[in-house]
Amino acid sequence: MADRVGTDRVRGGGKLCSPFCCKNARYKQSCFGKTFHKFPTEEKRCRIWMQFTRREDFEKLQPADVQAGLKLCTDHFEANQ
Repeated sequence: MADRVGTDRVRGGGKLCSPFCCKNARYKQSCFGKTFHKFPTEEKRCRIWMQFTRREDFEKLQPADVQAGLKLCTDHFEANQ
């Protein structure tokens, strides 16, 4: 994995939403009721999610690297998804 994968967003063990622009975390009281979704196991869909995060460190990663515990919160999905 790339060096920056050791950041808090990864060490949080899925407790933090992956995009840097998102400050949601499972342990925050303001986030109670939000769900945090695992990155898909399907490679094509996982790469789409990785691009969505707009994280430069994800450019060097493979889908298996982010599927190991990273999450996206409900704020990044439309109601019909």
